[in-house]
Amino acid sequence: MKEEYDDDKGAIFIPTSLSSLVIMEWSGQCKEIIKNAESYRVMHGKGVAKFKDGQIYEGEIRNGMLHGRGTFTWNDKTVYKGKFRNNEIAGTGRYEWPDGTSYEGDVKEGIRNGKGIYLNEKEYSLLLVPLNTKVNGKTVFVTVLGK
Repeated sequence: MKEEYDDDKGAIFIPTSLSSLVIMEWSGQCKEIIKNAESYRVMHGKGVAKFKDGQIYEGEIRNGMLHGRGTFTWNDKTVYKGKFRNNEIAGTGRYEWPDGTSYEGDVKEGIRNGKGIYLNEKEYSLLLVPLNTKVNGKTVFVTVLGK
Protein backbone atom coordinates (compact mmCIF):
# COMPACT_ATOMS: atom_id res chain seq x y z
CA MET A 1 0.00 0.00 0.00
CA LYS A 2 1.33 3.46 -0.92
CA GLU A 3 0.24 6.61 0.86
CA GLU A 4 1.14 10.19 -0.02
CA TYR A 5 2.43 11.89 3.13
CA ASP A 6 1.14 15.40 3.81
CA ASP A 7 3.10 17.55 6.30
CA ASP A 8 0.11 19.87 6.65
CA LYS A 9 -1.87 17.15 8.44
CA GLY A 10 0.69 17.16 11.26
CA ALA A 11 1.17 13.41 10.93
CA ILE A 12 4.42 11.88 12.07
CA PHE A 13 5.97 8.69 10.76
CA ILE A 14 9.06 6.65 11.59
CA PRO A 15 10.63 4.77 8.67
CA THR A 16 11.76 1.17 9.27
CA SER A 17 15.33 2.34 8.66
CA LEU A 18 15.10 4.22 11.99
CA SER A 19 12.84 1.88 13.94
CA SER A 20 15.16 -1.02 13.12
CA LEU A 21 17.74 0.65 15.35
CA VAL A 22 15.66 -0.39 18.38
CA ILE A 23 13.23 -3.02 17.07
CA MET A 24 14.83 -6.37 16.28
CA GLU A 25 11.75 -8.07 14.80
CA TRP A 26 8.28 -7.01 13.61
CA SER A 27 5.65 -9.63 12.74
CA GLY A 28 3.05 -7.24 11.33
CA GLN A 29 2.52 -5.46 8.06
CA CYS A 30 4.34 -2.48 6.59
CA LYS A 31 3.22 0.21 4.18
CA GLU A 32 4.96 2.68 1.94
CA ILE A 33 4.77 6.44 2.54
CA ILE A 34 5.88 8.92 -0.11
CA LYS A 35 7.17 12.29 1.05
CA ASN A 36 8.90 14.81 -1.22
CA ALA A 37 9.16 12.16 -3.95
CA GLU A 38 11.04 9.86 -1.52
CA SER A 39 9.60 6.48 -0.61
CA TYR A 40 9.72 5.26 3.01
CA ARG A 41 8.69 1.87 4.37
CA VAL A 42 6.93 2.03 7.77
CA MET A 43 5.52 -0.57 10.17
CA HIS A 44 1.74 -0.30 10.16
CA GLY A 45 -1.07 -2.49 11.52
CA LYS A 46 -1.24 -5.16 14.22
CA GLY A 47 1.67 -7.34 15.17
CA VAL A 48 4.43 -8.10 17.65
CA ALA A 49 7.56 -5.94 17.98
CA LYS A 50 10.55 -7.47 19.73
CA PHE A 51 13.01 -4.82 20.87
CA LYS A 52 16.77 -5.31 20.89
CA ASP A 53 16.85 -4.82 24.68
CA GLY A 54 14.34 -7.67 25.21
CA GLN A 55 11.12 -5.69 25.66
CA ILE A 56 8.04 -6.81 23.70
CA TYR A 57 5.08 -4.87 22.31
CA GLU A 58 2.01 -6.62 20.93
CA GLY A 59 -0.66 -4.47 19.38
CA GLU A 60 -1.28 -1.69 16.91
CA ILE A 61 1.39 0.37 15.21
CA ARG A 62 0.49 3.36 13.03
CA ASN A 63 3.07 4.94 10.74
CA GLY A 64 5.89 3.21 12.62
CA MET A 65 4.74 4.29 16.09
CA LEU A 66 2.98 2.48 18.93
CA HIS A 67 -0.55 3.80 18.48
CA GLY A 68 -3.90 2.27 19.42
CA ARG A 69 -4.39 -0.63 21.82
CA GLY A 70 -1.52 -2.83 22.84
CA THR A 71 0.46 -4.65 25.50
CA PHE A 72 4.02 -3.67 26.43
CA THR A 73 6.14 -6.03 28.53
CA TRP A 74 9.39 -4.86 30.13
CA ASN A 75 12.33 -7.13 30.96
CA ASP A 76 11.42 -7.14 34.67
CA LYS A 77 7.97 -8.58 33.71
CA THR A 78 6.09 -5.32 34.33
CA VAL A 79 3.17 -5.26 31.87
CA TYR A 80 1.06 -2.38 30.56
CA LYS A 81 -2.15 -3.16 28.65
CA GLY A 82 -4.05 -0.27 27.19
CA LYS A 83 -3.88 2.71 24.88
CA PHE A 84 -0.85 4.18 23.17
CA ARG A 85 -0.67 7.47 21.29
CA ASN A 86 2.28 8.45 19.06
CA ASN A 87 4.77 6.16 20.85
CA GLU A 88 3.58 7.14 24.33
CA ILE A 89 1.51 5.30 26.90
CA ALA A 90 -1.52 7.58 27.03
CA GLY A 91 -5.25 7.26 27.64
CA THR A 92 -6.52 4.43 29.82
CA GLY A 93 -4.88 1.18 30.70
CA ARG A 94 -3.60 -1.21 33.33
CA TYR A 95 -0.11 -1.64 34.77
CA GLU A 96 0.77 -4.92 36.49
CA TRP A 97 4.05 -5.21 38.41
CA PRO A 98 5.80 -8.51 39.26
CA ASP A 99 5.03 -8.11 42.99
CA GLY A 100 1.25 -8.21 42.34
CA THR A 101 0.73 -4.44 42.56
CA SER A 102 -1.48 -2.97 39.84
CA TYR A 103 -2.93 0.29 38.60
CA GLU A 104 -5.91 0.64 36.30
CA GLY A 105 -7.08 4.02 35.07
CA ASP A 106 -5.96 7.16 33.29
CA VAL A 107 -2.38 7.45 32.06
CA LYS A 108 -0.52 10.35 30.49
CA GLU A 109 3.05 10.17 29.16
CA GLY A 110 3.39 6.75 30.79
CA ILE A 111 2.50 8.03 34.26
CA ARG A 112 -0.64 7.44 36.35
CA ASN A 113 -2.65 10.59 35.79
CA GLY A 114 -6.31 11.14 36.60
CA LYS A 115 -8.88 8.66 37.84
CA GLY A 116 -7.68 5.20 38.69
CA ILE A 117 -7.36 2.39 41.18
CA TYR A 118 -3.98 1.44 42.63
CA LEU A 119 -3.92 -1.96 44.32
CA ASN A 120 -1.27 -3.44 46.52
CA GLU A 121 -3.11 -6.47 47.81
CA LYS A 122 -0.56 -7.14 50.55
CA GLU A 123 -0.95 -3.72 52.16
CA TYR A 124 -3.65 -1.38 50.81
CA SER A 125 -5.65 -0.08 47.89
CA LEU A 126 -6.17 3.49 46.75
CA LEU A 127 -8.97 5.00 44.73
CA LEU A 128 -7.52 8.07 43.03
CA VAL A 129 -10.00 10.76 42.06
CA PRO A 130 -8.60 14.06 40.80
CA LEU A 131 -10.35 17.23 41.88
CA ASN A 132 -10.57 20.20 39.57
CA THR A 133 -8.18 21.96 41.93
CA LYS A 134 -4.46 22.53 41.86
CA VAL A 135 -2.19 23.42 44.78
CA ASN A 136 1.25 24.75 43.87
CA GLY A 137 0.61 23.60 40.29
CA LYS A 138 -0.15 20.00 41.29
CA THR A 139 -3.50 18.24 40.97
CA VAL A 140 -5.22 17.50 44.26
CA PHE A 141 -6.52 13.93 44.65
CA VAL A 142 -9.11 12.47 46.99
CA THR A 143 -7.92 9.04 48.04
CA VAL A 144 -9.82 6.29 49.76
CA LEU A 145 -7.50 3.97 51.60
CA GLY A 146 -8.67 0.49 52.39
CA LYS A 147 -7.60 -3.08 52.79
